[in-house]
Amino acid sequence: MSGEVRIDDAATGDRYATLIVTNQSGESCVLNGTGDLQLIGSDQKDLPTDVRDVLKPEARPITVRPGEDAGLKLHWVVVPVGNEPVTEPCQPTPVSVAVTPPDGTRTFSVPWAYGPVCWHGRIQASAYMPLEPA
Repeated sequence: MSGEVRIDDAATGDRYATLIVTNQSGESCVLNGTGDLQLIGSDQKDLPTDVRDVLKPEARPITVRPGEDAGLKLHWVVVPVGNEPVTEPCQPTPVSVAVTPPDGTRTFSVPWAYGPVCWHGRIQASAYMPLEPA
């Protein structure tokens, strides 16, 4: 698998994106749910990450054939929440996100160019869904 994050929309303090994953293997795979995401800093260490499975669509098994894509809808905030600092970045800035699909067999890295994830790294995520070919 490989992937990328594409911004869908932004509003004051909110960011919406799709994590697009591509099946680069020679076999179909089945994704069912969200899997796991871990924000990674420039020192390659884990940053605060709190994935919440709250967005639609709900989980259902989808088959991703070789060369096909699937997507995960993401939402996070870029303004401090609670005890986060207001005069400096709310959290350290990630350089990538480690993606573990729901099958949990393999983790891969995707670049992150969207700044810090406030609210202690909280990311709301949908289940994986099929994407229309481009």
